[in-house]
Amino acid sequence: MATASLVIGNYTFALSPKQSLDFNFTRKINKLETADIPTYQDMGIDEKKLSFTGSIVTSDAWTQAETLESLMDQGLTQTLLYGSIQRTVRIDSFQPKYIRDDRVDFSIDLIVIPPKSGYNAPQQPTTTTTLPAQSAPSATSTESIAQYADQSYTVKQGDTLWGIAQRTLGNGVSANDISTLVNTIAKANQLSNPNLILVGQVLNIPSTSSNQQNANSAYSTRQTTTVTSDGISYLQNKESSVRFSGGTS
Repeated sequence: MATASLVIGNYTFALSPKQSLDFNFTRKINKLETADIPTYQDMGIDEKKLSFTGSIVTSDAWTQAETLESLMDQGLTQTLLYGSIQRTVRIDSFQPKYIRDDRVDFSIDLIVIPPKSGYNAPQQPTTTTTLPAQSAPSATSTESIAQYADQSYTVKQGDTLWGIAQRTLGNGVSANDISTLVNTIAKANQLSNPNLILVGQVLNIPSTSSNQQNANSAYSTRQTTTVTSDGISYLQNKESSVRFSGGTS
């Protein structure tokens, strides 16, 4: 049975957690002191937390730890993926323990961010409207990007696209530049999920600034969808029926 990869945001952990992902789900209950029997007031769902420990074992272990530290410093919500688990989280604390250059043990605490409607809220039925068939927009040409990939890189344990792009660009670059190159590498290698790369996988990478600019330009190119007259008529009729009935579609 294959071991699931643990991913937070754009970071893929080199190894799975040592033991388990420990969720902590509680309700907030206030105790009201009275002269007789105490009463309790239910304040609803309390903050949900997720904690685990692990080890980063790779030649650039401390650099990997700093990447996780950077995610915490940004204070942004991230998507956590592990097997069948998918949650939106924010890193509450990250505690790395330096062992040696190629090993860092760590513990990490995450705040689980529920959807606006809540995890257990009743789901509203959805209606599906079928539009008339029309030409789909053309996908970005991966071939036009790949022709600028003048360097190859073999994925090692603990690698992420973010780390590979950062090493390619060098020091003193912005997070936006790194993110742009991550998208370009993903498109050039036809990666459907940039967070999931495999050890031993060979990636094509544009290494020079001119090739990166050309690849990014190719990445930004889109072809306009052809809108048919039938599609326009359908939408106009749909708008009129909603407007005069006072309903919504």
